[in-house]
Amino acid sequence: MLDIMRFQFRQLIRKKIVYALSLLIFAVLFMIMFFSGTAEEPVTTASEFAPEMLAVFIGCAALAAGSLVGMVSGDDMSDKTINHEIMAGRSRAASYLGRVIPVLIAAPIVSLIVCGAPFLLYGKLYGWGDTLSVSVVLTRCLLAMLPMLRLCAFMAMLTFITKNALITVTAAMAPSFLTVGLATGAAQSSAIFGKIMERPWLLSVADLAYYGSFDSWYTYDLNMKMYYTFYPSIPAANIALTVVLSLVMTAVYLFIGYHYFHYDDMD
Repeated sequence: MLDIMRFQFRQLIRKKIVYALSLLIFAVLFMIMFFSGTAEEPVTTASEFAPEMLAVFIGCAALAAGSLVGMVSGDDMSDKTINHEIMAGRSRAASYLGRVIPVLIAAPIVSLIVCGAPFLLYGKLYGWGDTLSVSVVLTRCLLAMLPMLRLCAFMAMLTFITKNALITVTAAMAPSFLTVGLATGAAQSSAIFGKIMERPWLLSVADLAYYGSFDSWYTYDLNMKMYYTFYPSIPAANIALTVVLSLVMTAVYLFIGYHYFHYDDMD
């Protein structure tokens, strides 16, 4: 299994489309911030973007993570490499885990970079500001990697069930759009999604939206200018539920994927 894992990591490093997709998403996110201001307004600092844009960035990072899982773990299915391994006497458990474990390590790391790098670069160029501290944004991004891991496990399961990387890459757009929709309120108009956001740890996309969103209130000065204050704290119980359910559901998705792959007729 270790030799398969090493090959998968080498394949991941050499796969140019992974770099191209990640760079494209990073460039789009950075340009959203770069072109958001106007000449008449003062330069917006990086932390001012975080309350509004963090969930959007996490949603786009979910697209990068899901696509990476499909492209890497499903790459050997199109050319039947995985079939040859099994016919040569390799166990299905080794073939399965040797492909799943590397992407479950790499995909959240790539998504974290895609999500956080635009903020860091923009902050380096125009300053971070004091709307939210770096530690708050970093903590939110790191906590979001738990439901991201859960989402990647689901995508890996989907890849081994469909045996088609293209289906997984296409399906990765759904959680990306749902995360953004739940965070911005576009999907919360539905009674079902409204209930889900009351308990976001029940669904990975809702959990991603939860960690990308901030409670806030606003006040006015004497000139009726509005000032927002954001509340960055997260209840410890919510974090605990995110940790437990993310790990449990990751294990469940991996088990389902292996169970299907173990009894699947590798045609």
